[in-house]
Amino acid sequence: MRLPTTLRDYSWLILPLGAGTLLNGVIRPWLATAIGGVRKTSGAGVHGPDVYWVFDPATQAEHPWLVRFLELSDGQMGLIIFPVIAVWLAVHLILRRRRREP
Repeated sequence: MRLPTTLRDYSWLILPLGAGTLLNGVIRPWLATAIGGVRKTSGAGVHGPDVYWVFDPATQAEHPWLVRFLELSDGQMGLIIFPVIAVWLAVHLILRRRRREP
């Protein structure tokens, strides 16, 4: 078995982690402030507090799906990324094995 040498060999890890980081660090805060969300924090972990957004009833009625998405904490979004990484790794390994077989 050879060691992974290309960026493609690490895509199963890099892409979901990069997407999650971009989602939690840029996209979700921008969306939340754009529709009038209030940033809340809870706890004090090693890497900082867990962040989530709270919305008034009018915004909740106007944007129900977006509010549900934004009310998830950053930690919960991180936990959603783990199964995505596992599935992506499984697909990556299956495709890699199929490429090697004649």
